[in-house]
Amino acid sequence: MKFGMKFEGEDFEVQINEVAIHADGATLLRYGDTVVLSTVVSSKKNVAGIDFLPLTVEFREKSYAVGEIPGGFFKREGKPNEREILSSRLIDRSVRPLFAPGYVEDTQVISYALSADKEHEPDIAAINATAIALLISDIPFFIPVAAVKVGMKDGKFIINPKQEEEKQELELVVAGTETGIVMVEGRANFIPEEKFIDAIYFAHKHIRKLIDFQKKIVQIFGKPKREYKPITYSEEVIEKIANKIDVKDIVLEPSKYQRRLKEQTTLDELKKELDYFVPPSDRFSDEERFSILSQSFFELQRRFIRKMILEKKKRIDGRGPDDIREIEIKLGVLPRVHGSAIFRRGETQALVSATLGTPRDVQLVEYFGVEGEKKRFMLHYNFPPFSSGEVKPIKGPSRREIGHGYLAEKALAPLIPPEDKFPYTIRIVSDILSSNGSTSMASVCGGSLALFDAGVPVPFHVAGVAMGVIKEGEEYEVITDILGDEDHIGDMDFKLAGSREGISAVQMDLKTFGLSFEIIKDAVMRAKKAREKILDIMYNEISSPKHLSVYAPRFSKLKIDTDKIAALIGPGGRNIKQIVDITKADIEIEQDGTVKIFAQDEQGLNRAIELINYYTSDIEEGKTYKAKVKRILPNGALVQLLPSNQYAFMHISQVDTRRISRVVDSIKPNEEIEVKVIKIEEDGRILVSRREAIIEAQGAQKNAATKKGKRF
Repeated sequence: MKFGMKFEGEDFEVQINEVAIHADGATLLRYGDTVVLSTVVSSKKNVAGIDFLPLTVEFREKSYAVGEIPGGFFKREGKPNEREILSSRLIDRSVRPLFAPGYVEDTQVISYALSADKEHEPDIAAINATAIALLISDIPFFIPVAAVKVGMKDGKFIINPKQEEEKQELELVVAGTETGIVMVEGRANFIPEEKFIDAIYFAHKHIRKLIDFQKKIVQIFGKPKREYKPITYSEEVIEKIANKIDVKDIVLEPSKYQRRLKEQTTLDELKKELDYFVPPSDRFSDEERFSILSQSFFELQRRFIRKMILEKKKRIDGRGPDDIREIEIKLGVLPRVHGSAIFRRGETQALVSATLGTPRDVQLVEYFGVEGEKKRFMLHYNFPPFSSGEVKPIKGPSRREIGHGYLAEKALAPLIPPEDKFPYTIRIVSDILSSNGSTSMASVCGGSLALFDAGVPVPFHVAGVAMGVIKEGEEYEVITDILGDEDHIGDMDFKLAGSREGISAVQMDLKTFGLSFEIIKDAVMRAKKAREKILDIMYNEISSPKHLSVYAPRFSKLKIDTDKIAALIGPGGRNIKQIVDITKADIEIEQDGTVKIFAQDEQGLNRAIELINYYTSDIEEGKTYKAKVKRILPNGALVQLLPSNQYAFMHISQVDTRRISRVVDSIKPNEEIEVKVIKIEEDGRILVSRREAIIEAQGAQKNAATKKGKRF
């Protein structure tokens, strides 16, 4: 059955109970000519031994949606690309907080982009389709949630922007419920904080229209929600644990690693008395009883930390709400790397490197409906297991690593100079060495420092900080530069990056729905103050970019006459291949005569310039050139000067130092010889002499031999 509305003048239509009939919930959503199918299936039994929702989200873009056939040998869609992974994360973060507490049954969301019109983006449609599929299913998901994208042009906000120019200044994905915001993700060109807050307000007004639409659908198609066995903390168990242990000794341990050891040791001791804390019953298995015990133990710690922050304005590491951890910066730590920095904030430490490459190093983007796009700035984030004191196999980049890298990349992208000013390809790599909160924002700070260290002409620094909120009733506290534990026990994880001018990237996840816009505004403005403090420290360390690293490729740009391009390239590309072979340089020749040269070092660059000038220089009287005999004439020969390929005439009297009656007695067609230009006539005709070149060469040899004899 179809159900539709007009959203900002566009058709917004869903079909229910017509496809994927075996799924617990399925929605086919059409927005313009973009069609997305979202399905959700959840198992009917708990996953033993876990204390979180085992939700997986898979978003896939079908090539046929844009009338394309997949490339490669197999000609079919393969593993998810980066954009599909990022879209999956957007869906996950929008719906995960809204599942019923204690629901731990395996749940899978699969969303397919089946048709795309390149104006209505499928990721936004997928979030809305997934929300509807969950709401009409029997899965305990009760709260409607919707999403929009906000762009901006000429200072005016645009909902679900269609044109690229509408996303240049701002591109913000906002998901929310009827009463508040759930998730924000986006980038901006250093917009003021006030403008960013206005954008969230603007988004939420339109989200509520979609929420009203969802409510009508649920009234008609919603199934009764299934009964489930919640696996969560118990007030009775919390009271028993509090009577046995004092969590203060654990919570106030300053070292994250030691705190984890104390937690595990205490939990092991509590487990020995599992029957006391959670008595055996037919309702719960042993794994489920232990999960209830562990969740109750961590809830006791959570309450202690939250109470300490709200009542005493003191955090577990002794800081006040607005305090930033100690920051340490080291530059140029890797001698052969083009730019490098270690940025440490408390126990979070990132080793960030910057590498400069040539235009041939650009990443070719061939996503869904996008072909041939070149990406000349990229940031890759790595989170090895040792950074959190764990043992795990190292595989390819995880979804978290891709998401964090993309966030940091968005934060720094507006800094990168345009290609005509700085034609290098730039890759930043952030290797997290130690983790205790906000590693993505450490990557932003380290990335900015690495760019300065590499000598990239960026205009200013960019820094990032993660904010949190603790709220109980009407009382709340915003906390700055949150620890990993504060992220876990708090009500908000809000990462903001930018410069002194404004915000360049943001990622916000809310875990409670009682946060007012005033609280969010308070967090944004406090983040600005914190960011400015961090920027001061970064500027004190390095205030302007260094000179380009001696190990970075060297670049130069020349301009030649367009009629000299053929001479530079040579027959069959011979000349340009020779230059590349000799200098190992990358050379690009444009139609307007611009020649771009990238060499591995200064010596190679200078040699490449010398050879290019040689092949493109004008013919001068008195100079000797190589030439190829093109045609024998009765009174001389027609030769082609190398490397310019210009034709010249050589009279028979100038062919040899001896008198000859026939030109062929001395030279043959296609023979390469040396000639001296003896005259360039007014009409451009060039006259050359082999005879003069031979005499000149013999004279040079004689002089060299004379000088050698004098030395002895």
